[in-house]
Amino acid sequence: MRRLNEEYNLPIYVLTDGDPYGWYIYSVYKSGSIKLSYESDRLATPEAKFVGVTATDIRGYKISDEYVIKATDRDLKRAQELLRYPWFQSDHWKREIELFLRTKKKVEIEALSTHGLKFLHDYLFDKIHKAKFID
Repeated sequence: MRRLNEEYNLPIYVLTDGDPYGWYIYSVYKSGSIKLSYESDRLATPEAKFVGVTATDIRGYKISDEYVIKATDRDLKRAQELLRYPWFQSDHWKREIELFLRTKKKVEIEALSTHGLKFLHDYLFDKIHKAKFID
């Protein structure tokens, strides 16, 4: 992904589930893996943007309650860990993670299809073209 971004000037957008594990996956693409830190300079894509599901999206995109999942204790613990990582220190990420911790709700990408398959296209178009992604 880094080569596509740097050599071909392609934007990189990461779409993951709306939970701490999905958000961490995004951070690996953007900043690199803690376990493979010796490779991060070569593999990380600092220009990557997060367009995945956020805690704010549950209300903002009217995701039906039947598709919203109660966070587990493990999810909550992982979210607390994310708040300590340097790459989650932006105000935007802090707000999203803190909202997740307050509401204790998570969402999988599949929930976006509850409005129909075209909705995922519209969701991504809205996030990218209105700059609703997280850097």
